[in-house]
Amino acid sequence: SLDDPLNYGRNVYLKGHLPNALFVDLDTELSGDLTVTPARHPLPKIEDFIALCVKAGLILPVENGSTTKENKKRTACLCYDDQAGGLAAARMWWMLQNLGVEAYILDGGIQCYDDIKAKEEK
Repeated sequence: SLDDPLNYGRNVYLKGHLPNALFVDLDTELSGDLTVTPARHPLPKIEDFIALCVKAGLILPVENGSTTKENKKRTACLCYDDQAGGLAAARMWWMLQNLGVEAYILDGGIQCYDDIKAKEEK
């Protein structure tokens, strides 16, 4: 909400999310440190993103500490956000694709899921 803009995404996630969903923050986990470039959301270091994917169980760690596509894929990932056309889901999908992780985007965001769930409950 406008009352707490820094935690908007987390608050929306806490209100409701898909089963087994994990919250990933665009500003802190899908973006790197701000630099001298004017980019608002520079890419994170590949090592940081791989560590996030390992922690989330999307990929398995590589013994030699590699940070390339050598990481073995573990599971597919459905990316979505709270609004259709949101940036965070597309960015996560793109970053996962570049690691070789099978990833998809929920067309219509969480609202699409909520609409389908509501129809099934009728």
